[in-house]
Amino acid sequence: MSLRILVIDDERSVGVTLRDMLETLGHTVVAVQNATDALVKARSKNFDVAIVDVNLGPGIDGISLTRELRHRFGLRAVIISGFLQGTLKDFASEAADAVLAKPFVSSQMEEALARIPLRRDLSAGVPPADAPPYRRAARSAR
Repeated sequence: MSLRILVIDDERSVGVTLRDMLETLGHTVVAVQNATDALVKARSKNFDVAIVDVNLGPGIDGISLTRELRHRFGLRAVIISGFLQGTLKDFASEAADAVLAKPFVSSQMEEALARIPLRRDLSAGVPPADAPPYRRAARSAR
């Protein structure tokens, strides 16, 4: 399945590399370098998933951004970082659907994306059993 993916990484070269990797896997990708641009893009486009680096430079960090994207837009996420250890790894795991340590290969990204229940999955009927409660409640309230 082709996904619409928002990539957020403050290092332009990493964003370009991720975009190329994901497009090779058949996905449509928009890459931005900061939280402000990510929130603007998320508001204006219908993405399936965000790939968010933990360290986004000055301002909001990737974990907080991931929580905001989920809260405001229901956007699923993969958090990526070269420094996932201890408490940081725990926070990342709580905020995102998947966590990948840099460097990773395309097959690892593909596997992480395949495990994420997406909004499209919910439109066909009953939500997947592992869908978070807020998704199930929103579906049953309609």
